[in-house]
Amino acid sequence: MIEYFLLSVVVFFGLVSGLLISHFAKEELDAGKKYFVLVQRLLALIIFCVFLYSFHMKIYIIIIALFILSTLIYQLKFAVPVYYVVFGGLFFFSPERLNLSALMFLFGLPSGALIYKDMKSFLFSLLFFVPVVVFYVVQLFLK
Repeated sequence: MIEYFLLSVVVFFGLVSGLLISHFAKEELDAGKKYFVLVQRLLALIIFCVFLYSFHMKIYIIIIALFILSTLIYQLKFAVPVYYVVFGGLFFFSPERLNLSALMFLFGLPSGALIYKDMKSFLFSLLFFVPVVVFYVVQLFLK
């Protein structure tokens, strides 16, 4: 179980890396903001697709789910901490944790650039660890 926790730390390190990159490239942030948002949304859809595919869902179910999710992401414009809380649950339930953790790390890079000046969002992103820790404790008690 320790490897799951270490993978979750690697996932969260993507957000920290995005913050560090944005700190050293401040002049590029304004010009690239629309691209960061686009990459962030696309990676969120890819992460959800890989999660569904890991359960051997039929392709038409995945397409319908991605259509609904893409509409929600476009219309509601979720904050970065919301993504990370959802990713915490996806991370725990997925049989493909290594693939998802790599994609979630990549998701953290543009997300860190988007929340560069908002440390409150960064602290709320720590909620990613809540589902991971809760599910870990539950599994310990079930053994």
